[in-house]
Amino acid sequence: MSTVTRKVTTALATIIVAIATLVAPTTASAITGGTDAKVGTIADSTARVQIGNKSCTGTLIAPTWIITAKHCIGRGDYSFVSVGAPEHGETARVKDYIAHPDSDLLLVHTTKTMQSPVAPLATSYTTEGQAGYSMGWGSYREQNKTTIQQAEVEVQRQVTNVPGAINPADTFLEGNVYNGHLGQGDSGGPLFINGQLAGVASLANSGPADNRLTGALGWWVPVANHYDWITQHTGIATPTPAGTQAPLYDAMVFSTIAPPEEVPASIQILEDLKTINTNTQELYQAVQDLPADGGPLTSLSAQLSS
Repeated sequence: MSTVTRKVTTALATIIVAIATLVAPTTASAITGGTDAKVGTIADSTARVQIGNKSCTGTLIAPTWIITAKHCIGRGDYSFVSVGAPEHGETARVKDYIAHPDSDLLLVHTTKTMQSPVAPLATSYTTEGQAGYSMGWGSYREQNKTTIQQAEVEVQRQVTNVPGAINPADTFLEGNVYNGHLGQGDSGGPLFINGQLAGVASLANSGPADNRLTGALGWWVPVANHYDWITQHTGIATPTPAGTQAPLYDAMVFSTIAPPEEVPASIQILEDLKTINTNTQELYQAVQDLPADGGPLTSLSAQLSS
């Protein structure tokens, strides 16, 4: 599996990896532990994107245009997109695609006009602390999920110089992922905030051997930063983003802090009981060590009662 991997300078020494799926491997992962996105919502605009031998996720932003990640370009001529659930979605061949010269973005042009709902583009810049949902079709091949999976995201900051990125100078929204983890096949998928497309999934972290931290961090390309490019190549009327861009941090200078490791509730309860038991034993031993006459405690008690 030819995935780009490099160590990131973080307290947990996480590894950032591109999350496009190669078709051949069977060990590729996807959004795990997530929830089914509801039909009849903005989730209906998400697409499965196959370009050559790579499978990714994308978002329908116009009847004939889907946006995804540039690293989703694979080898081979067989390319198609499928929007909506597999049972009642619609499929089209790829007419052509346009790669962003600097960022991990790709515009995919379909051969036919799609009737599926189009995702509205973000009308404001994404700021720190905003929450939304990341969605991906990676679980379709891996876990036979026929409903797109979603996980919750809280944006932490806007960063550049992220190890593993196609272009280190690219700008990303860095966020913690909850109630699900990102994985391969979710590349190019949407980050929806307030019902609008705010980002395109590009990178995820790879955690320790038990995988409890894998995909707990994500990096999305902020689409509002690239509206001129989108309009230039698609003719789509993009909004003028309100507000100002979030401060830009150098990820190699200001370390990424991964979210705390998830601990199952049952294990946490056992740990709490162990702590209580230890404290009880220490208190019992302290009482046993007191002088027979009560020592200082008896004297202090006498003073307080006098």
